[in-house]
Amino acid sequence: GRTGGAAAVVDGQLYVVGGTTGSTLQTTLFRYDPAQDTWTAPGDLPGLPVARDRLAAVEAGGRLVVVGGSIAPPGHGSTRVDMYDPATSAWRLATPLPVGRSAAAVVSLHDRLYVLGGALPGATLTATGQTHVYASVLEPTVMVTQAGAAATYGAVTPLTLTYGTAGGARAETVTAAP
Repeated sequence: GRTGGAAAVVDGQLYVVGGTTGSTLQTTLFRYDPAQDTWTAPGDLPGLPVARDRLAAVEAGGRLVVVGGSIAPPGHGSTRVDMYDPATSAWRLATPLPVGRSAAAVVSLHDRLYVLGGALPGATLTATGQTHVYASVLEPTVMVTQAGAAATYGAVTPLTLTYGTAGGARAETVTAAP
């Protein structure tokens, strides 16, 4: 079976991407259509440009956004961000994360993308309490470190983020699960 993949819903379709089968990193992309109760085979969809596991996925702007992950064991914490556009059935490389992550949680909230927790780059899983916030998936704007945030990977507890923007300070409470 496959482990370490990511899933997200885009336009009512479930996408499952990446992961590991045995010790082999996967690029495969699957799509499930619940209305038709059918899966689209990986051969009919373009795979990830770079195989990885422990990645995170979310819908943003009608696209599947795939964040971070582990590219080559035992290397954790990739900075890579890829976007899949179902309308064109093509992948596009987006702006990389400022700090690599694997096993992070990612959510889209109020036109922002939040990458929470996860493991930092390196040969061992070193958890972090850092959160990165993007104004768009193409342009990172600010990094936030939650004071006193528990360094975790695989789970994120609710936290209040306070950060500066051009419009002044903002605070938001975010809860996510990988």
